[in-house]
Amino acid sequence: MTWNGAARLPATLGALRDLDGAFELVVVDNGSADGSAERAEALFPRAHLIRNRENLGFAPASNQGIEYALAREATHVALVNDDMRLDRRWLAEVLAEAQRDRAIGVAGGLILFDDRPDTINSTGLVRDRWWRVWDRDIGAPRSTRADLAASDVEGVSGGAMLLTRSALDEVGRLDAALFAYFEDFDFCVRARASGFRVRFVPSAVSWHAFAASTGPRSPLRARLLARNHMAIVGRYAPVPQVVPELIAIALFRSLVRAPLALGRGRGGEASAEIQGSLAGLGRGLKELVARRRRSISP
Repeated sequence: MTWNGAARLPATLGALRDLDGAFELVVVDNGSADGSAERAEALFPRAHLIRNRENLGFAPASNQGIEYALAREATHVALVNDDMRLDRRWLAEVLAEAQRDRAIGVAGGLILFDDRPDTINSTGLVRDRWWRVWDRDIGAPRSTRADLAASDVEGVSGGAMLLTRSALDEVGRLDAALFAYFEDFDFCVRARASGFRVRFVPSAVSWHAFAASTGPRSPLRARLLARNHMAIVGRYAPVPQVVPELIAIALFRSLVRAPLALGRGRGGEASAEIQGSLAGLGRGLKELVARRRRSISP
């Protein structure tokens, strides 16, 4: 998936051209205004191009690519964002792991920072008691993790992840309502709840231009992270904890994070923290109500 990624596509698509193994490429252009679609066509003429008239979000656009792939009888679907650069063995390594055990529904690899290739961006996703989701081992020198082995994890990054057809058939698709952020972890939670394993494969290496799509201080990123975090709390946190946690998160973002951003001259980010908190309160409560309804339905 690409959104205003024309400058990033040569690295991303160039690496895909060199991948070991046979695959069909689908490029979903999410309403880019910088000629990304045309650049993708020029760089990878054999790719199937889906053009959206507006930015639908990472999750809906990824679902479009998934639907196309499944209609073509794909047994596995890899999601790759335009800020990722894959090692030529990435696809072969995650495929080999997924084919080793039919219970594996999702797989992802070792992600390094593109501008700091000796530093780890992610070895999978983990969460804390507040359902904040983190990249495991983020910031650790790669040299200190030489003993990394394939293992089950709570989640893997949607920037470069492999999904099996069996998992997609059973679990469904990425949650389009999340737009972007947390949709990868949410899918992994649902996959594990359906009996699938989520695997970290250290031999599948990629490099990530961190937050290149939205920017690390983007108001859009801050708003979506706040809203979607609270949606996940409403969906998965223990029921008695949901309301207190939603209130605590909203207060923290509105009374701590927003003033800090404002004090640093980032008014847009401060406003986004408050907007995201308010939207997240509503979304989290809706998720809680939906859970309670399901628990009492005949």
